[in-house]
Amino acid sequence: MTISDCCLHLTERVDSVTINLPIDIFFRSLADDQRDRAVGIVLSGTGSDGTLGLREIRENGGMVMVQEPESARFDGMPRGALATGLVDFVLPPGQMPETLLKFLQHPFVTKRFAADQVIVKDQDFLARLFLQLKNGAGVDFTHYKRSTVLRRIERRISINQLENPQDYVTFMEQDKREQTILCRELLIGVTKLFRDPGAFTCLRESVLPQLFDNRQPGDSIRFWVAGCSTGEEAYSLAMLVNEDMAAAGTNFDVKIFATDIDRNASRPPAPGPVPKAFWRISRRDCSTGTSPATRSISGSTITCARWSSSRVTTSSRIPPSTRST
Repeated sequence: MTISDCCLHLTERVDSVTINLPIDIFFRSLADDQRDRAVGIVLSGTGSDGTLGLREIRENGGMVMVQEPESARFDGMPRGALATGLVDFVLPPGQMPETLLKFLQHPFVTKRFAADQVIVKDQDFLARLFLQLKNGAGVDFTHYKRSTVLRRIERRISINQLENPQDYVTFMEQDKREQTILCRELLIGVTKLFRDPGAFTCLRESVLPQLFDNRQPGDSIRFWVAGCSTGEEAYSLAMLVNEDMAAAGTNFDVKIFATDIDRNASRPPAPGPVPKAFWRISRRDCSTGTSPATRSISGSTITCARWSSSRVTTSSRIPPSTRST
């Protein structure tokens, strides 16, 4: 089931070797169709279905509500959603309707007020807010993309059921947790494996051949991925380089360094295979010539390291013959 132009659409389930995650599919379509008006609610259930989809809802500015795990008969899905750190409300089912209605009726959500215009006119508010974030979170957002800042502030005002921007900055001064939450929301990374197929096609066809020319096997090649978020771009680059080395019949000592200001984003990933559903979602539009189901991340000479705020948080050598699926 998907949604498009505010209408639900049912399609036959396609037989596939990959696991079927209908809630992820629906959440993704909801995020694409409704953008910042999307609301995703995760209730009792087993497994992790919905986790990837709610990420896309949040990336588009929507709201996510999750059932309190202790009240769920099956807490797998609620706990999986909570593990993302992107949930706005954690409530027992009986409290969800009232909270949802209050959120939907907030003036900034119903657009009765142009929140961005109110905020832009109040320069004192922005100065106080940026100072709080700099002192509390250690990040200066003064020159951050203004439209992104305004959307995230508007969202937090609505979530906390406050009346105006000044109330919000006062609330943030009193509640240090809100500083952390707003900072995290401003740093939400919109990323996935091979997110920009055109860029990776350019790398494969124009950049990598030049880097490989006139180098001897065993020579060192270093890459730096700035603003790596959770690392998908760095690992995409590692896979691409490894495949091109294999195609060229050579082997270089490749090191990929990736940095991001968000410490949470650059934490070491959990060990284990990449979920098949993640590949289906992330690689469906990439046309670099290899099927997602067969793409590998082998290559004993590729080393990946990720930094946060100039500190190394993880450094791992990709083992040979490690399959992506």
